[in-house]
Amino acid sequence: MTANGLEKLAAQLRQARIDRGLSQRALAGRVGIPQGHLSRIENGAVDLQASSLIQLARALDLEMTLIPRRALPAVAALNGRGVREESTDNHRNRIRLNSLGAQIAELARKFPRLAILKRMQQLILELRELSLELPPIHSRHFTTVLEDIGDTVHALKIQPAAKPADRSAIERIGELESELQGMRSVIEQLTARQSMTPTPAYALDNDENSDG
Repeated sequence: MTANGLEKLAAQLRQARIDRGLSQRALAGRVGIPQGHLSRIENGAVDLQASSLIQLARALDLEMTLIPRRALPAVAALNGRGVREESTDNHRNRIRLNSLGAQIAELARKFPRLAILKRMQQLILELRELSLELPPIHSRHFTTVLEDIGDTVHALKIQPAAKPADRSAIERIGELESELQGMRSVIEQLTARQSMTPTPAYALDNDENSDG
């Protein structure tokens, strides 16, 4: 693999890990490699072996696929009208969302009887599957909601597990769940509108005809 190809692959793996809210230690533990080795992989300092790449892809819930190079434009279009990166603010919101998902999962284990935490955990999992590329006004509101959730989650995290969960914090989580559900509806509506925009058509050559 060329140096440029290795650097690009390393950057994609690192970004996939961040998008899923995983630390290097957590991902290395899933794959069964030392954290230091994973760090070198993400820095493009080692030539990644196919076996290691497959393990990392599985741990990051990625699918490895080989496609003809001439088909790349069509595949990019089908995956979202071309390869587009989320804006800085929206990307930060995705990172916040992933981090909150991990924290709330931890809280759900700490307070297993609180159904609100499990509902919030499920809602965040659903949001992670959606595009978070939002207009500025919605993006700012989304940021505020996520930050409020983070503050409330922190208050519960520092509370001893032996004591009942703080009632005011739980009520606030319920209010924020409703706001987050509202944001999900907005995101789904925006995504539906975008999907109605005509997309460019790409004609793929027939492999059998081109070879014959």
